[in-house]
Formats: sequence, C-alpha cells, structure tokens
Amino acid sequence: MIALATTDLAKQAIDDLDRPIIERAFAGRAAAELVLWDDPSIDWAKYELVVLRSTWDYSLRLTEFTSWLRDVEANTRLLNSAGTVAWNLNKNYLGVLAAGGVPVVQTAYLDSLTGFDDELVKLDSRQLVVKPSVSAGSNLTGRFERTDPAARELAELILAGGKQVMLQPYYESVTRQGEVAVLHFDGVFSHAIRKGPLLELGGGLLGGAYTEVIDAVEPTEAMLATAEAALARYQELTVVDPVLAGTEPLLYSRVDLIEGDDGEQRCLELELIEPSLFLETDDAAASRYVDVILNRL
Repeated sequence: MIALATTDLAKQAIDDLDRPIIERAFAGRAAAELVLWDDPSIDWAKYELVVLRSTWDYSLRLTEFTSWLRDVEANTRLLNSAGTVAWNLNKNYLGVLAAGGVPVVQTAYLDSLTGFDDELVKLDSRQLVVKPSVSAGSNLTGRFERTDPAARELAELILAGGKQVMLQPYYESVTRQGEVAVLHFDGVFSHAIRKGPLLELGGGLLGGAYTEVIDAVEPTEAMLATAEAALARYQELTVVDPVLAGTEPLLYSRVDLIEGDDGEQRCLELELIEPSLFLETDDAAASRYVDVILNRL
C-alpha cells in the first residue's frame, strides 16, 4: 500500500488538478490512497511507501510538520526523504546552489529592518520582490517599486512572524513570459510548463487571488542546463551536507526558472517537497510518475 500525503482537502481544495490524474494512473496497477498528513489516527507503518503529494500547509505549521516527517521516516520509507525536505524547507538553499556555480536569482537574506534598508540601497533594480525564506503558495510575497514603503512594511510583517526576509530584484522578463518549471522524475527529465506572472505591482496578486495560468512548453537547452546544474549541485551536497546524509535519490524535483535581465536562465526555486506536477499538460507524465514510485517498492 502506498500513501500519498496531502492536506485537508475540505479546507484547501488546491490539489484538484494533479490528484485525480494520479488516482487514475494508479488504478489497476497498485493500491494507493490519499492520506491527511496530520491525521493522528494513521498508522504510517502499514504503508510500504509514503510519498509527499500536497502537504501545502507545511510552512504554516513547520514544527509540527518536521516532527511528522521524522515520525514517518522512523516507521516506513518517505519520499522525498525527510533530510531532503529539511534541507529544502528554507529557501536560503539558493545561496548554497549559487556557491556551487548554479545561476540563481540574486537574493539577500535579512534578519532585521536595518539589514533590509541597507540591501535595498544596494539593489540594482527598479522593482523588487519581498518574501519569507519559508513559505508556499506566494504567501506573504509581494512585488513593489523600490520606493514603495509597502515593501518595508511587508518585510516588517515577515520579521514579526519570526521568519527571515528574502529581497530579490524583479526581472521584467517575468511580466513578459512568466517562469518555466522543469520537472524530473527519478532524475530523468519528464516535462516542462510555463506559468504566467502571479504578482501585481504594489503587493497583491494579479486578479486578486492566487491563480496559475499554465501551458506546456518545450524547454530550451539553456533551461535544461540550468535545471540540471541545480540538481547536480544538490547531488554533490548529499555527500558533504550532514542534513542530507543517508537520503534516498530524489523521486521527483521541480526547478523553477526565470530569465534574468542579462538573458541568462536563473533558478528561482528548487522544489523538492510537494510541488504541483502539472500532470494535465502532458498525457504521459502521470504514467511516468507512477512508474518511478512503483520502481522504488
């Protein structure tokens, strides 16, 4: 039996695209069921494998979630591994990728408003993005003109919540062409999508709500090269980073890319926890996804 860990879908109806496609792909091949990750009645040891699917409230319940990861991995196999998730929870991993030569979005990590003010002066960009280093679904994320005091107010709100602030330039290419996500299953390229811009100038979301406009895309060689560089750097770290010691090879990964003002593809995020897989954009993607899960049994 395989468990696909999710959130309370009655409260968060947000896995309505990938979920039914995955269920159909498993039909007739293996027993798999969606299970609420925070259900205290679940005996995780009864599952041969637990796959993180859509635990999308993790960033709001971080202590509880990390404790749950350790508990599950003590009783059965978890993919991606708990160590992988722990490493990937905080987006300051972008700095680690950059130190290994991966082109990433320029990012400052700030623990105070004084630090925010100092970095804002240095930022060579007309617009900027402010967000927490631990977040999901663009929560507490805003795009601003660099002179807009609302940017500092958002940074203050993030800090008041005990989180680190990320300050990034806003690349104009995102307005024109959005971002590209490159997905790998078991280290092999599966498919890619283009996601339209989400952030409205001034701190809100386009259209007033989190709405993803998704299209299939054929990634360029540069996109694939940047995604593979990020994954190769992660693999190097599994040998030297104690948090990643003993982790299993990645079951799935998603590398989110945007084009810098210099035209270079840059890593915005390396999603190893519970990414949307956009299976509806590729007829064979769900079958490939189930294949790699079953190959781990």
